Amino acid sequence: MKKRILLPLFCAVAVWLSPVRADEPFTVVVTSATLPSLSVGYGNFPDLLNDVLNTRGEFAVYANTGFSASLSFLGISNAIMASSNLTGTQVQLEIPGINFTRVFSGPTRSNVEQQIKDFFVKDGSGVVGDFLNFVSHKSAVAVTDGNPSSSTALMANSSFYSSGFTPAGDMTDTATATATTTAAQANLSGLGIGFNSGRFSANGITGTFNDFAIPFKIALSDRVSLSGAVPFDLLTVEGAKIYGVGLNLGLPVRIEAMDKDQPMNWRLTPLLGISARGSEDLAGGGVIWMAGLNNSVDYRVNHNLIVCMVNQLTTHQGLDVKYASYDFNPHVDQLMLKDGIRFVTPLSERTTGDFFVIETNFLKDAAVKNFTTFGASVSYRITPKANITLGVNYDTGSGYRSSSAGLSSAWKF
Repeated sequence: MKKRILLPLFCAVAVWLSPVRADEPFTVVVTSATLPSLSVGYGNFPDLLNDVLNTRGEFAVYANTGFSASLSFLGISNAIMASSNLTGTQVQLEIPGINFTRVFSGPTRSNVEQQIKDFFVKDGSGVVGDFLNFVSHKSAVAVTDGNPSSSTALMANSSFYSSGFTPAGDMTDTATATATTTAAQANLSGLGIGFNSGRFSANGITGTFNDFAIPFKIALSDRVSLSGAVPFDLLTVEGAKIYGVGLNLGLPVRIEAMDKDQPMNWRLTPLLGISARGSEDLAGGGVIWMAGLNNSVDYRVNHNLIVCMVNQLTTHQGLDVKYASYDFNPHVDQLMLKDGIRFVTPLSERTTGDFFVIETNFLKDAAVKNFTTFGASVSYRITPKANITLGVNYDTGSGYRSSSAGLSSAWKF
C-alpha cells in the first residue's frame, strides 16, 4: 500500500526527467505503526517506482497497512514525503523545499493513485519544475543547474573554450607574421572534432563523463566570424545515465590582431546557445537557452611567453516544452561568471604548450557555488592548416572533484 502512494508521487517527476546514483542517489525510508521501519536505496528512479508501485521485494510487507514514507532525493534528505491511511483512500504528499502540501482522497486506492499521477503529469507540472529548481540549488549532481556537471556549467564551458581560447599555434606563429599575413589568417574558416573523458566525485556520489564536440568557424571578414560547437555528452552516475546535446554560437569580433609589431589580440564575442539534457534514471532534465559575452585578451610578453586573460558572463534560462497535454519548464534562472588566465609557450617549431587556471562562479543559488579548473595541453601542428591537441583538466569545488583527459584536432580551409 505504501508503494501505491509513493510511486505516483515519483512517477510524475520521472515522466520528464532522469536518473542519478549517489551512494545511493535515492533512499526511501518507510515507517508504520504495526511494522518495523524499512530503508531501501536505489540508483535508478524507474526501478524504485516499479518496486513501490507493485509492492515488490522488501516493500511487499506494507501491502495492507498504513504508512509514512520519506525520500532522500539525490542526496537531499526528506525531499519528498508521503503518508497513507490503512485503505489507501487518502494520501498526503509534501515537498518541504517548495512548501508544497496536498491531500488526495477518493473512493478507492487506485483512484487516489491516478489523481496523484494526473496532478504531477498535467495540472501540477509547475510543481515539478519548482521541485527540480530546488534540487539544483541543493544537490551536487542535479542535472540542469548548480554544479560543474550540470547543463548550465557545460554550456558555459563549451563557449568559454571555443570563443575565449585562441588556438595556441596561431599565437606563436604571429611572432614573425606581418599585419597583412595576420589579416589573411583571420579570413580562414575551420572545422574540428574533440573527445574528452573523465571521472568525478560529488559529496560521496561518483560517476564518469564522456564528451564529444564538433567545433566550427565560418569567416565573415578579416575581423569578424561566426563560430560555434555542437556538443554531445553522456554522464554516468553509479550506473544511471544522463544524455545531452546542444548548439553554442558566437560572433567573434577582433578589435586588435597580434602580429610581428603588435603584441596583443583583443576579441569580443557575443554568445548564444541552447541545450537539451535529461535522465530517466535521475528524474531530471530540461531545455535551457544561454546568452552572454566573452572577452579575450592575449599579450605576447616575449617570443617564449604569451599571457591570456579570458572573462565571460552568461545568463541561462529554462524553456517551456509543450506536447499534447504536457507542459514542462525546469525553471532554471542562473548567471555564470568565468575568469581565466592562460600561459602559452612554444616547445619546438611545431609544438606548443599551455597551462591555464579558470575560476567559475554561479551568481545565483547553486549547490556548488564556485569551482576552480586547472588545465594543460600540448598542441602539435601536423600541417600549416591542421593540428592535434592533447589536454588534461582538474576541477575542484566544495564537495566536488573531477579529472579528465581529451584529444582534439582542428583544420583550416
